[in-house]
Amino acid sequence: MKRISKKILILFAGVTLLLVSTIVFARSGTAGVTTWGLMHEVRMQAIQQLITSKFDRFVTMPFGPGNDHMHVTWSLTYPDYPDYLVTTGIDLQDDLDILLEKKIQTLESERPFYTSLASYSLNNIILSDDEIASLQKVYLFKSAEDLKDLGYVVSSYRTRINNDAKWRQDNISISYWNIGNVRVLNPDQKISFMDEIHYDPAVNNWKRDTVNGLALMWGVSSVKWGGICGAARGINAVLLSNKAFEIEQRYNHTRTYKNMYQNEINGQEFRIPWIDVAVYRMWSSQKDFVFKNIREYPVVLVMNYDGSVGWMEELFVLSHEEDRGILKYIGHQGNCYTREANSVPFTSCYAAVSGR
Repeated sequence: MKRISKKILILFAGVTLLLVSTIVFARSGTAGVTTWGLMHEVRMQAIQQLITSKFDRFVTMPFGPGNDHMHVTWSLTYPDYPDYLVTTGIDLQDDLDILLEKKIQTLESERPFYTSLASYSLNNIILSDDEIASLQKVYLFKSAEDLKDLGYVVSSYRTRINNDAKWRQDNISISYWNIGNVRVLNPDQKISFMDEIHYDPAVNNWKRDTVNGLALMWGVSSVKWGGICGAARGINAVLLSNKAFEIEQRYNHTRTYKNMYQNEINGQEFRIPWIDVAVYRMWSSQKDFVFKNIREYPVVLVMNYDGSVGWMEELFVLSHEEDRGILKYIGHQGNCYTREANSVPFTSCYAAVSGR
C-alpha cells in the first residue's frame, strides 16, 4: 500500500512539474514571445506609445502601391458604416516586431525561470527614445483586430458604379495606384494630388506609370488631363464627410454635368453638381487638390478601383468615431450650388451646367 501511494505521489509530482514547465516555457521561451496573443497585446501598447510620440514613419499593411486588399464590405447594401476587411499581411514582420521580441527575450532572461510567469508585466515593455529613432518601417496595423484595438472605425466612405470610358478608367486607376491605394497620413501630413499621381514621368526616374488620357481643352483633343479629375473628385467626396481632414486647395470646373456620376456618400445618393474637382498642370498655370490630416493620430485613406465597367469604385477613411461627419445639400441659385460639410458651407459656381 505504501509503495502504491509513493508511486502515485511521484507520478502526481511529475505531472505537476511538467504542467508548470510547459506554462512557463510558453511565456518565457522564443515560442512564447512569438505567440499571437502576447505579441498582439505588446504590439498594440507599443503602437499607442508611437502615436503619442508623434512617430511619422508608419506605413499601412505590407501592401505596395497598386494593391487594394482592404474593402468596406457590402457598402451598397448596408450603408451605415459597415465593417472593413483586411485580407493579408498579418504574419509579416516589421522593425517593431523584431525590437519587441528582443525586448521580451531580454526581460525574460533576467528573471528566475520559475517566477517569470508570476512577475511578468506588459508595462515593462516601454520603448526608449533611441529605440523609437531606430525604427524605420512600422505597419500601423496588420489586421482588422489591430484597428479595432487602436480605436479605428470606418468614419466615412463613398462609392459609385463605374461607367467610365477606357482612358478615364486607366487614369483613375493609375492615380490611385500612384498615391498608394491604401495610404497612411500622419498628423499634419499634407498631400498634393498633382505631386502624388506622378503626372510628370521624369519624376521618380520613370519608375511609375504616368496618368495619360484624352480630354477636350478649348475644343482641342489633348492628353494627360482626362480622368485625373475623376480621381480627385472621388477623394474629395470621401473627405467631405470626415472631420479629420482640412482641404487647403480645391477648385471646381468651369462647366459641369449633373448626371456625370452616381455617387453614394455615407449611403446618401448625390447627382447634383459641386462635388467635382478640377486639377491640371499646364505651362505656368495649375490647379491642385491639397488636403492634410489635422488630427493627433494617423488616419488611413483607402482607394479601391479596378477599372471594370459596372464594378464598384470604393473609397473610405479609417479614423476615429468622432471623425464621422455629415454632408448636406443646401440649395442653389442659378449655377451656384451650396452644400454643408460638417457644418461648414461650401459653394461652387459654374459658367454652365448641363444634364438633368
